[in-house]
Amino acid sequence: KELEPTPTARLDRTHDKVYDATASVVRAVVLLSQGVQQAKIENYVDLVKKFGLELRTLLTSVDQLVPHFPPSTHREVEMAHKVLSKDMAELVSALKLDERCSNTTLDNEYRK
Repeated sequence: KELEPTPTARLDRTHDKVYDATASVVRAVVLLSQGVQQAKIENYVDLVKKFGLELRTLLTSVDQLVPHFPPSTHREVEMAHKVLSKDMAELVSALKLDERCSNTTLDNEYRK
């Protein structure tokens, strides 16, 4: 028997801020990934800033909905915020390290 994809619900996402913000975060991640793969160090800061702004927009849109969630889920949202904040801090640290190492002979050898 041939596998068929599971049908997805047809949802109207017209005014869904969380959906829009999530899509923007995904686009920012794709751009950041492409920028890193192309080794365009001069674009890293702008790419990380764009990702950070899109992530902040997503978190803000989720925060607007949290009061409508059952109280039992509030802790999960808080934990997700903490994880994303930690991940963003690690990304910024990696960016700073990459900037420091970008003009070294080791980096030049790696990029060959």
